[in-house]
Amino acid sequence: MRDGPYFSVILILVCIPRLHDIGRTGWFALGLFIAELQVDVQLFPYRSLRLIEAPTTGTIVLAVGLVAAVVCIGLIPGQPGANKFGPPCCPGLKGQRFGAGR
Repeated sequence: MRDGPYFSVILILVCIPRLHDIGRTGWFALGLFIAELQVDVQLFPYRSLRLIEAPTTGTIVLAVGLVAAVVCIGLIPGQPGANKFGPPCCPGLKGQRFGAGR
């Protein structure tokens, strides 16, 4: 079974709240989703292994751009308070220690 469609769903489910956290609309995730599907189809085609061709330069550039976009979304700090999309979803582990609250 292929992992491509599962990764696409996880990409959407993780990117939309993260985009809202940094103050951007979740529609940007649609562009990432389309790019990921294109890379998935081009690099891992749903056909026999004998017919796989070398990826084109455009596919490689798209794959590198997709990885860079996901990394940048992960590295941009979130807004400290509420924004137009609502309050932050969770405080994360910052300032917490393991075993605290016991």
